[in-house]
Amino acid sequence: FKFDKDSNFYERTVLISGGVDCTFVVSDPIAFDRALERSKSFSSHQRRLLPFSRHSPMIQMAQNAPILAGKIGNSIQVWKLAESKHQKPIHMAEIKISRYEAITAFSISPEGNLVCVLTSSELRLYKLDPKKKSVIKIDSIAAIKMAKKASFPHLTVFSNESTLLLLNSHEILQLNITETLEISQGDSFSLSFNPRRCISSSSSGTLALSTDRHVFLVSSNGKQRSIKMVYESSYPITSVSFLDSKTIAISDCRNAVIRITGDEVNETFSQLPKEWKVRKEPIMGIQMHPLNPNKISCWSDASVAQITFPSTKRKLNSEESSEVEINLIDDYRPLLFFAHLPNSADSVVIERPWISIAENFPPAFYRSRYGAQ
Repeated sequence: FKFDKDSNFYERTVLISGGVDCTFVVSDPIAFDRALERSKSFSSHQRRLLPFSRHSPMIQMAQNAPILAGKIGNSIQVWKLAESKHQKPIHMAEIKISRYEAITAFSISPEGNLVCVLTSSELRLYKLDPKKKSVIKIDSIAAIKMAKKASFPHLTVFSNESTLLLLNSHEILQLNITETLEISQGDSFSLSFNPRRCISSSSSGTLALSTDRHVFLVSSNGKQRSIKMVYESSYPITSVSFLDSKTIAISDCRNAVIRITGDEVNETFSQLPKEWKVRKEPIMGIQMHPLNPNKISCWSDASVAQITFPSTKRKLNSEESSEVEINLIDDYRPLLFFAHLPNSADSVVIERPWISIAENFPPAFYRSRYGAQ
């Protein structure tokens, strides 16, 4: 992936390599070859991550509560964040899955009371018990009725505490959960596309789904659901999230940020500085600042960028600057997760230092050579 002298993005052949550190490196093959000939570093021509996102995030935080759920190995760990920066998070529960199964996706309810876990062939629902710091498995899940030839659900999200949505290759399935934890299956909604990628739910229950290059909104009106394509991208989409109940934010592999409110589409790529456009790490998540609706935070593997857009009042005043302001925070890396706490100026950052990753590497391989070891 390259930019020309006018900072326009275009595609070209790339070289992808990987090693024992489980990280893909994308390089320009021409620059890679020239760097080897000149015995110079070619790190400036590399991207440490592919410009695509996981179909299901490894860490999620409840929308209205400081509760985190994260996938570690073949288990889900649930944590409650401390009220003060000087206190440590409290480990609430652990959900273990058999080593013969693999977790494909999971989700946590808006209030942090329920956790849904999907494997390749089973749906499991758990209720968090804060007093005992454990989870209670809900056994009243009946067999899920799906369309013929449909795959088992591979994406899941809570629209509220009583509604769980599941997505497979053909449809959206709805499970209704009562206060007594009784579960019944609601109506399904057929899809004309396969939502393989990002999924996000607003506080009003609207869903945002994406394929590689398209974003759809699924809204409900009583028992009926309607679907509408709101954005078609020329580049692979890396994240989709709701900034509020009416506005969604989209990022693509150029690190462009697109905001959509109703039929209004605002793409900010042309307003961003050149240094931002040539960043190597794709955006993995976007969130609006709780105390400033004109500020959003975009996080990647290596940094958090806080972008402040000019307000409508500033745009009307020609004497004031209407430029986009960017504050880059690169004190934490590699980043696994970033989020603002609800109704607070504080944020939570989860990183995994490189040394902790290297500790799990296999021993180096040695090969005897003539005259040397």
